[in-house]
Amino acid sequence: MLHPEKFSSLDSFEGKFQSMDQKDQLSQLHAMLQPHILRRAKNEVEAAIPPKMEFILRVELSPLQKTYYKVRARSAALPRRRR
Repeated sequence: MLHPEKFSSLDSFEGKFQSMDQKDQLSQLHAMLQPHILRRAKNEVEAAIPPKMEFILRVELSPLQKTYYKVRARSAALPRRRR
């Protein structure tokens, strides 16, 4: 359980905040949940992070990978039987 002293049971939580008819209920709910929610405004996000860079590295296939590739390529080239 997150905070047993704050959130004693689901039933009591739902009973207290089920209707949300009054504005003070919403304020109470926000105050209760605020320490557990991570929110950042756009101006708080780090702007100095450089843009993502992608690199394509060409590497040789291992012998086992070559075998799988050849088998797969051969089976894809064969005509399929209709059922």
